[in-house]
Amino acid sequence: MGRLLGGLLGGIAIVAILGANVALWAQRTALSTPTFVDALDDLPADPEVQASVARFVADTVETQVLAMPELRTPLVLSLVTVALQAGRPAIEATTKQAMGTPAFAKVWREGLTALHTQAVASIRNPNTANPTKANTLIVDLDPISAVVVESVGSLLPLEFGDQLELDLPPYELDTGDGLTRARTYVKNADQTVIALIALTVVSFFGCLALVWRRWTALLVIGICVACGAAATYVAAGLGWEALDTTGMRPAEIRAARSIYDVVSEGLRSRSVVLGCLALAIAVVGAVGRAVTESGSGRQNH
Repeated sequence: MGRLLGGLLGGIAIVAILGANVALWAQRTALSTPTFVDALDDLPADPEVQASVARFVADTVETQVLAMPELRTPLVLSLVTVALQAGRPAIEATTKQAMGTPAFAKVWREGLTALHTQAVASIRNPNTANPTKANTLIVDLDPISAVVVESVGSLLPLEFGDQLELDLPPYELDTGDGLTRARTYVKNADQTVIALIALTVVSFFGCLALVWRRWTALLVIGICVACGAAATYVAAGLGWEALDTTGMRPAEIRAARSIYDVVSEGLRSRSVVLGCLALAIAVVGAVGRAVTESGSGRQNH
């Protein structure tokens, strides 16, 4: 009965170790600001993101220019309106080009960092965090203002173009219900990681206490965990195909793929480390078993 229970605990320990490996890495990845920023810092190169920012800038420019007090006469207002409409493609093209500069890349990363920091704060302590900032990506457009002003100024009559001043507000992108999902996930992940680690410790030492051949138990557990780590390594590269991207915009799919690649790479690295540790345990078990059997053989003789 003891051997049967010990074997059962050994099997539970194997599953719990593998589960804790996956859950702990996923939790740390979700709460890691550098990981989040690195995964999404190339989104300004996405055509849909560029189009969204360009439309925002063009709309803002049109609103601010047409509100200039200098454009009081209907004739001038009509001429400027036509000029802005005709020049809108040029304004959008200039904006997209400016998004590829190091200055914009810097403010984009700053926006991502602020977003994730606020999101984590709201997840950990909902009563003290700002839910709006935790749900909204805010990007300062100062690096774009100068080139946009120059582009717009070239479209307007000389007397207006020379005195043109624009105040581009920050670009804001609502992330929807991502925070609610993240809060639920992290809460469940915390509980799952604690439960799996506790189950691993109890099952592992319970197995060693109940099984008479402890070296054999170490050998078997080590081999099984190593095999499980290898399977996790392979599965980490196959999960994207199982993800349902129905209804997601191209930019959202790209963002999800970027995060998935980071998670997958990290999980593979952890699986390699876990596999090596498991093989070391298996080697210890094999050596201990060989020494024990050798000693038993000498006593019998």
